[in-house]
Amino acid sequence: MAANTEVMRVLKAVVTKVTTSKLTERRTILTDAVDCLTSTQIVIPDNAVKGLVSSLSTSIHLYRDTLSRKQVQAILECLLDKEQEAAVKAILGVLCRFAEEQRNRAKCGGHGTAAYVALGWTFVLIRKVFAEDSKQQGSEWKRLVECQSGLAAAALNSRRRSIRQATYQKLRKSWKRTPSLWSNTISVLEELEPSAHQLCMVSLLVRSSQEKKSQTSQGFQKKIFVDGFIKITLGGKQKPPLYLLECCNYFLQSLTHDEFKDKMLPAINKGLLRSPENVLQAVNYIIAGVSLDLSQYSLDLAKSIATQLHSKDEKLQQIAEAASYSLAKQCSDSEAVENVAKHFIAVLGGSEGKLALPPERMGVLSGVKGLSNSGIMGSSSQQTIATSVCDMIIPYLKQEVHEGTLVYAIEVLSQWCTKFSSQVPATLTDWIEKAFALKQTTTAVRNAYFQCMLVLYKGDNLIEGVKLIPVMKQSVEKAKQQPNQVAMVMEGFSAACCLAQIALADVGAEEKVSFLWPLLDSTQMFTAEKFLQTISEEGLFTLVKLVEKLLIDHMHRIKPSTAKSYSAGFIKALVHPSWKLRQAARQAVRKILDADRGESHTAFHLLEEFATVINAEKPLGMHPTISAEGDKANDPIPPKVLASALQSLLPVTYDRQREEEIGYDLVIDHLLITASHPCIYSHRPSLWVDMTRKLVTDVHKMVSDSEERILVLLLEKNNASQSAQNAIQSLAKCCPNEFLPALMERVKKTLLIPDLATVTLRDYCIMNTPDGELYDKSIIEGKGQESESVGSMKRQNKAYSYKEQLMEIELKKIYTELEQSSRLLLASVVGNPSASAQYIPDLLSPLLSLLSSPLAATVVMATYVQISTCLFDKEKHILASCVAYCTFRLMEPAATINPDWTALSLKEACIKALDHIYQGTHLHLPSL
Repeated sequence: MAANTEVMRVLKAVVTKVTTSKLTERRTILTDAVDCLTSTQIVIPDNAVKGLVSSLSTSIHLYRDTLSRKQVQAILECLLDKEQEAAVKAILGVLCRFAEEQRNRAKCGGHGTAAYVALGWTFVLIRKVFAEDSKQQGSEWKRLVECQSGLAAAALNSRRRSIRQATYQKLRKSWKRTPSLWSNTISVLEELEPSAHQLCMVSLLVRSSQEKKSQTSQGFQKKIFVDGFIKITLGGKQKPPLYLLECCNYFLQSLTHDEFKDKMLPAINKGLLRSPENVLQAVNYIIAGVSLDLSQYSLDLAKSIATQLHSKDEKLQQIAEAASYSLAKQCSDSEAVENVAKHFIAVLGGSEGKLALPPERMGVLSGVKGLSNSGIMGSSSQQTIATSVCDMIIPYLKQEVHEGTLVYAIEVLSQWCTKFSSQVPATLTDWIEKAFALKQTTTAVRNAYFQCMLVLYKGDNLIEGVKLIPVMKQSVEKAKQQPNQVAMVMEGFSAACCLAQIALADVGAEEKVSFLWPLLDSTQMFTAEKFLQTISEEGLFTLVKLVEKLLIDHMHRIKPSTAKSYSAGFIKALVHPSWKLRQAARQAVRKILDADRGESHTAFHLLEEFATVINAEKPLGMHPTISAEGDKANDPIPPKVLASALQSLLPVTYDRQREEEIGYDLVIDHLLITASHPCIYSHRPSLWVDMTRKLVTDVHKMVSDSEERILVLLLEKNNASQSAQNAIQSLAKCCPNEFLPALMERVKKTLLIPDLATVTLRDYCIMNTPDGELYDKSIIEGKGQESESVGSMKRQNKAYSYKEQLMEIELKKIYTELEQSSRLLLASVVGNPSASAQYIPDLLSPLLSLLSSPLAATVVMATYVQISTCLFDKEKHILASCVAYCTFRLMEPAATINPDWTALSLKEACIKALDHIYQGTHLHLPSL
C-alpha cells in the first residue's frame, strides 16, 4: 500500500510539474519517476498510463536539453515494460495526433525539432515492442509505420540541415539494428494511400539500401510508388512541397529507362500542358534527380520546357531556365543537345508564335545559355556542338534591334565560346568584325562583343584575334577623346583588356598593340574615381583581368606609377559583395605576387591602397542604419571579407636574405596598423600575429630589433589611435618580454616631463578656454577705460601675449602626449594583464605625483583606476577600484573625484578597504 501511494505521488508530481521551466527541478522529478517505476512491481491503471503519456507529450515542444528528453523516453520504456498494451495504445494515440498536426502545418515549414523529438518515441516502441519480425504486423504496427513516416517527413521539412541529417541517421541506425524493419516497413507503405510522407519514407529506405549496396530494394513493388509519385508531384492539383522533391532524389535515382519512358515522360508532358505553374518545379527536380542519360528523351522534354521559357510569368521562366540547364547536364549525346538548341532557336524565331516582348526572347535565350553546360565529353565534340550553336545564334544577332536583348544574346554567345579550345570558326570572327559597323551596335553592344572576345581569343586562339586589333584601337581612342562618358570609357576599357591579351599572340601582335602602353601611362581614364564608383560587377571582372595581364605579362612596358594606379580598383574587387568576384580577384593577386619574383613591390602598393580603403571604413556598429532601398555599394564591408582580402595580399615567398628589409617593412609599416583596424580586429584579433609568423622567421627578434620603430609608428604617426591600441594588445600578447619594457620606459618618460607637475590652475583654465574668448575678462574692462581706438581694441582681442600663446600650444602638446601614453599603457594592460603587472610598480610614483597637477590629474586618475585591475584577481576588481579611490581621497587630487565613491567618510572607506585586503591576503594559520 505504501508503494502504491509512493508511485501515485511520483506520477502526480510528473503530471503537475512536467512543464516547469526550472531545469534542476524537472530533472529531479523525471529521475524520481524512472527510479520509482523501475523499483516497484505494482500495477498501474490504464487511465493513469494514458494520463501520464498525455502529460509527457507536452515535453515534445518544451524540452530543449537532451538529458530531459532521454529521461522522458526512459519513463516510456518503464511503462512499456510494466503495462505494454495500455502504454502502446496511449503512445500511438499521442504520436498519431501529433503527426496529423505536423502534416497540417507542412506548408509552413519550421525548425522540425518537435517532429524529430517525437520520432525518437517511435524508436522506443520499436526497441521495446516491435523488435522481433513476428511482432511487425497488425494494426498497431501499421499505425506506427504511418505516424513514423509523418514525423520523418515533418522533420525533413525543417529549415535546419542538422535536423534533416539527424533524422535520416536515426532511421538508418534503427533499420541496421533490426534487419526485418526495412522490408516490413516497405510492405506497410505499399498498402497506404499515396502521400508526401509515404514517398519521403520510401526515398529514405531506398537511400539506405543504396548506401549499403543491398539487393533488398529490388524486392519491393516500385510501380506502386512510381504511380504515387506521379500522382502527388505531377498531378497538377497543387504544387508539391519542396522538401518532398529534395527528399525523393534518392528514389528518382532508382528509376530505369523503361519506367521513365513509359510512366514519367508522358506524365511530365501532360502535367506541363495542363498546369505548368504547379508541375514545372517538380519536372526540374525529376530531370536533375534521375541517374539516366536523357539524350533520347531530350527533344520531347525540350518542347514542353520551351513553352515555359517565354512565359509571361517571370518565376516560370526562371524555373524553365533551370530545367534546361538540368536537361543539358543529363545529355551526353552532342546530336541530342544540338536538336534541342535548334528547337529553342526556332521558338526564338517565332515557330510557336511571334515573341514580341524582349523578356520573352530573353527567356528563350536563357534556355540556349543553359544548354552550354551539357554533359558532352571530349574537346572535339564540344567544339563541334559549339560551332553549330554559334552558327544558329549569329542570324538572330543580325535581326535583333532591342539593345538589352542583343546584349544578352551576345552574353549567351560568350557562354558557348568557352568551348572553343583549339580553333575559332572563321564565320564567328568575320561576324564580330562586321557587327561593329552595324547601325544597332551601340556602346553597350560593342562592350558586350569585347567581353565575348576576352573569352574567345585566349590560349591557342590568340592569333585569330589579331585581325580585330583595329576595331579595339578605335574604341580605346574614342574613350580617350570622351573621358567623361562612362559608357564610352567602359567600352574602351574592355577593348584595352582585349588588346593586352592579344599582344601575347606573337611578335607581330605585340608591335601592333604598342600604341596601348603610352596611352595607359599618359591617361588615368580607367582609374579615375568617377569611373571606379560607377563600374559594374562585370566591369570589375574585366579590371581584374587587365591588372593581371599588366602586372604579369606587361610589367616591363608600363611605368610603376601606372601599375600602382590600378590598385584602387583591384582592392575594390577584393572586398566586393560578390563572392565570385572576390574569388577571381584573390586568384589573380596570387598570380601577381608570385610573378613579383620576391621583390614584394606590388604587395607594398596593394597594401597601401588597402589601408586607404579600410581607413574609410567604420566598425559595423558605428554605421548609420541602412534603409531598405539603400545602395549595397554603400553598405559596410563585413569584417570577415576585409580580413580575407588582407591575407590574400601577403606575398607567399620573398627573398629571405633581405628579411630585415622586406619582411620587417611588411609586418611593421604595412600590416601592423592595418591588421589592427577595429573592423578587422573585432573579427580576428590574432590576424597580425598569424601573418607575421608566416613572413618573419623570428617574431621576438623582429620586435626586439624594431621596438623604437614600432613606438614611433604607434605614438607619432598614428597618435595612439584605436588601431594603435589594438596593435599594442597584439604585441603585449605575443612578445611581452621584448616590447613591454620599451613601452613602459616611454610611458614613464612622459610621466616625468617637468612641465606636467608645474602647471598652475590658471594655466590649465586658459588652455581650456575656447578660441576667441578671454579667460580673465577684467583685462578688457580695465583697458577699455584707457582707450577706445581701433588699434587698441585689436590688441585687446588677442587673449594673451605671444609668450602665453606659445605656452598654451606647448601645454596642449604635452597634454596630448600624456593622453596617448595613457591609452597605450591601458592597451597593454588589456592585452596582457599579468605581464604588464610587473611594470606597474615603477609607474606608481610618477602617476601619484601628478595628482596635484590640474593638467594631468583627470587623465592620471582614470589611468590609475584601470591599471589597478591588473594587480587584483578578476573577482576583486571592485576592491581594486575601492583602493584606488581611497588613495585619491588621501592625496587630494586637483580634479573632481567620482561622487559615487565618496558616500562613506574617508576613515570608514579606508578601514573597509584595508579589511578586505586583509581578508583576502592573510594566511589562516592553525591555532597552537
